[in-house]
Amino acid sequence: MDASSDAAAESSWERMVESVSAAKKQKLLVAMLQINLEGVNSAHEVVGDPELQRFGIARVKDRVAGLDADEIIALGGRASSGGVRIQSVE
Repeated sequence: MDASSDAAAESSWERMVESVSAAKKQKLLVAMLQINLEGVNSAHEVVGDPELQRFGIARVKDRVAGLDADEIIALGGRASSGGVRIQSVE
């Protein structure tokens, strides 16, 4: 992951997401959400903080700098969030 700038992070993220299988893509997107929401304990916090309303990679680029897809997925799995439940609907 190139995190040298917000634009570089966005571009790098898009390439990464497009380069993986559908199953890994889902895991990667969930991981990015988990990393973004780490430490958030309620929806009220998200509503009250405009920074939390942008779930883009640029917000967490420094945490994922230099990581590959598998490492981002692992980081997402270790992220602690306030009981966020993510369910896949097929």
